[in-house]
Amino acid sequence: MNRERQQQGRGALPLFEEAVHLLRRSPPGLLASYYIGSLPFILGLLFFWADMSRNPFAAQYCSPAALGLAILFIWMKCWQAVFTRKLWQGLSREPAPSWSLRRVLRLVVVQSFLQPSGLVVLPISLLIMFPFGWTYAFYQNVSVVTVEGPDARQGIKTLWKQSWDQAKLQPLQNHIMLSVLTLFSLFVFLNLAVAFILLPRLLKMFFGIDTMFVMSASSMLNTTFLAVTCGITYLCVDPLVKTLYTLRCFYGSSLSSGYDLKAELKGFLPSGRTIAAIMVFVFAAMPFSPLEAGQETRPRVVKEPASARSVSPKELTHAIEEVLKKREFAWRIPRALPKEEVDPKGPVEALMDWALEGVIRMVKTAARWMEAFVKWLTDLFPTSYRPGEPTDKGWVDQVRGLLLLMLAGAMGLSVVIFWRIRRGRKEAELLVVSEAKTETPDLTKEEIRADDLPVDGWLEVAGQLLAQGSWRLALRAFYLSILANLADHDMIVIAKHKSNHDYERELNRKAHDREEMCALFSKSVQIFESAWYGMKEVGREEVKAFASNRERITAYVEA
Repeated sequence: MNRERQQQGRGALPLFEEAVHLLRRSPPGLLASYYIGSLPFILGLLFFWADMSRNPFAAQYCSPAALGLAILFIWMKCWQAVFTRKLWQGLSREPAPSWSLRRVLRLVVVQSFLQPSGLVVLPISLLIMFPFGWTYAFYQNVSVVTVEGPDARQGIKTLWKQSWDQAKLQPLQNHIMLSVLTLFSLFVFLNLAVAFILLPRLLKMFFGIDTMFVMSASSMLNTTFLAVTCGITYLCVDPLVKTLYTLRCFYGSSLSSGYDLKAELKGFLPSGRTIAAIMVFVFAAMPFSPLEAGQETRPRVVKEPASARSVSPKELTHAIEEVLKKREFAWRIPRALPKEEVDPKGPVEALMDWALEGVIRMVKTAARWMEAFVKWLTDLFPTSYRPGEPTDKGWVDQVRGLLLLMLAGAMGLSVVIFWRIRRGRKEAELLVVSEAKTETPDLTKEEIRADDLPVDGWLEVAGQLLAQGSWRLALRAFYLSILANLADHDMIVIAKHKSNHDYERELNRKAHDREEMCALFSKSVQIFESAWYGMKEVGREEVKAFASNRERITAYVEA
């Protein structure tokens, strides 16, 4: 298998579905950052187009107007790079970087150097046709790679190479994406054109507003109408294009850097508040001096006399015997002891001695910790003074008392914070569990997932809807129970961006040896889509037939 086939991890259509899902669940500020840059350029371009084609004095200020349009073009490309950076941040789950003046200037320089050449190179490559896919992907990648995480400090030459390397990855996926985007853009363009042509007639029909476009329909067929329609089509389609190529660059970079795996692993890390509370508690309770911790960490070499380093054989033997008596070395002792060494104590007395020994050990450990803590407190200030220093130690005692009070307050505050965090988390878990037990998903909403309820929960909801006479909603509840059952047996994986036909293809791939079950599921998908998305009427008999079909699928799954 060659390298190209190893990289074919994602098809073009699943990438489209993920891009649409990413845009749908994105916050409003994401699209706002795109249109802040694109709207001024499109409006300026339309004004320039109309003014230069109709104004008799256009030649007098054509150059300043073109310069202003070029500035708006760089403005648009910079904000589109910000848009792709926010998308990258959401995919990689990285914190938002700070936009310093140096970083903003670098962004402007890179976009001004690379993007304007696309106005000449792209039309030429479109005429040649063959290199257009790679060229178009390259200029889209420039907006992504310019501010992409660890590469944001590299030079223009390196960014050029990275954009071109990303453009060469998965050419089949890229060309399928361009074909689908072309058809989709043509569809949007035709819809907008028909809407603009019919809008004057609708105003005339409903409000009696008569315009010149109603009197003469041919007056709309000019270059300004074409430019306005193309501009609005660009504003509608280009956010999807930027999202698609951001996903391509993200998954392409993940082949060597593992960005996707790092993003998944970040979901398992604890929250910052929990880490902060634990660190505060640990550092407040550690029995060492902060003054010693801030000192030089290099170990000090202390020369000991020879008598301190030498150990007599008797002492060494005694130390070895004491170590071997510990519990961790008990497995080395033979199980059958001599009779004279058998403990004559009864089981109750032996248990009490063992418990008393443990309590004594705990008290000694606590006393040792307390002694170390008291020593640390007393060492906060030295007790000896250099010659010539004042002997009045009243200020030392006052400051020491103040520090002790602050330390006690900090420890108490850390304990309170830790306790409140734990209590808030338990209350939140109880609230989530209670809501999960009491709330029933609203089947009229499209964002309902099959894993929101277990199989029995969906069947219970379907029974309630049948009793109410809501046949269409009951049919959907039965269908969601089928998906939940298949997911419980690892035959499909529930995901928001998947369609019903994606589940159908996934089931055919994982359970290809169960042809009858796959055929029944395909029939269920067809019935559900014709009833939920189509105009097919649903009654009691249709729902009962669908429920019977569900029982047959369940029998195949659990067989």
